Amino acid sequence: MQFLDAVKIVFRKYANFRGVATRPEYWWFTLFVFLVGLIGGAFDIAIRQTDNAPVQTIISVALFLPQLTVMVRRNRDAGFSAWWLFLWVLPVVAFFYGLASNVQTLTQLLPDPAHYDRVLTDTKVIEVLAATFLPGLIALFVVAMFFFVVSLLPSKVKPQAPTVATIDY
Repeated sequence: MQFLDAVKIVFRKYANFRGVATRPEYWWFTLFVFLVGLIGGAFDIAIRQTDNAPVQTIISVALFLPQLTVMVRRNRDAGFSAWWLFLWVLPVVAFFYGLASNVQTLTQLLPDPAHYDRVLTDTKVIEVLAATFLPGLIALFVVAMFFFVVSLLPSKVKPQAPTVATIDY
């Protein structure tokens, strides 16, 4: 499968969550999304819109659904259910857990003119930020590595040969 063939197949199946996507189809389309994102970012820089990035935002929104469908179909081809994609919620939950468990200490990081005597040391700031954001970052890394490995797995779904009607005597 060539680059343009894979991109055409994914856009033909723009919102089709059924079926499977082969490894080349998935990776060629992922490369396409990356390259189009780079071009959009370069265009945003050229028109001096780096803060808002309108072109890159439009590209991201337009390519979200085909990227999601090809990811679901690739998971199915590797033998995993589409429900496994809900693992991406885990880093968000871990981030909010870290934030909620350290909210009092995080408020001490904000400048308070009335209490300049409660200045945190640099090591304390690093400890607080690590305790807050490290669970989410670790979860994000683990989930990303899981889906990277899944995307590299060979196909589990074997294509069936067409059934030919025969006459048995």
